[in-house]
Amino acid sequence: MGLIYWLSSQPQLPRLPEPLWQTLLAKTAHLGEYGILALLLLFAVRERQEGVGARSPRPKGIPAGRYLLVSAIAIAYAASDEFHQSFVPNRTASGWDVLIDTAGVLVTLFVAARAWPGRGDRAPT
Repeated sequence: MGLIYWLSSQPQLPRLPEPLWQTLLAKTAHLGEYGILALLLLFAVRERQEGVGARSPRPKGIPAGRYLLVSAIAIAYAASDEFHQSFVPNRTASGWDVLIDTAGVLVTLFVAARAWPGRGDRAPT
């Protein structure tokens, strides 16, 4: 979140000579940075499972409510980041960017829900 805030605080980011490539790069960056944010938030809210003799706790399945929490936090941060940009010289707020950020969050969480180790599994106790 700090890196996103810092990037949004820059009045001018490096530009590519071709406007189409500049737009594609910027929108892809939005998808990627909010996808990474969603993964980091998901990692932060996951449950831990203590195993007998285990050196470190293993990740357990993640309840659906945690995915909703991560989605809400990341999307709210995307909206607040665009609001923040409205105060930065040479930058503007864009609802489209919030939608692109939201897509990055949701696609990443969808993939994570399918790939997370032990999703929904409960270890024998």
